[in-house]
Amino acid sequence: MIILLAHSETKWDRFLYKYPMLHPFAWIVERIISTPSTHFAHHGLTAEDGVSHPNGNFGNLLFLWDVIFGTAKITRKYPTRFGAWNQVKEPWYTQLMFPFIRSKDPKSELHSIVTANDYDPSIDYKEFDS
Repeated sequence: MIILLAHSETKWDRFLYKYPMLHPFAWIVERIISTPSTHFAHHGLTAEDGVSHPNGNFGNLLFLWDVIFGTAKITRKYPTRFGAWNQVKEPWYTQLMFPFIRSKDPKSELHSIVTANDYDPSIDYKEFDS
């Protein structure tokens, strides 16, 4: 249920941010489970907007892991631009099953776990944005 609520287009967490008396509850909730604002930030195009966090907010169910490992960014806002800036051109099964199924293209990010083609979305998206 939490995963569905985090992926929902219904931004149900705004209710928690709207009323000051709910802020302490919101503070706890957004550090334990993934909310729409934290999940949307993960899918933001670039961190330049101050809201998006493409290199973090990985928790799909328990956001607590992001808090523990330092990959959390909680802004209570939603990014204006979304997307996969690098547009990985691999079959769906390679994207889904990596690293068990790897790309045959040595230039692909999905060819090896660590490659010379690892990108930082906050910097490298500009090459793909035109």
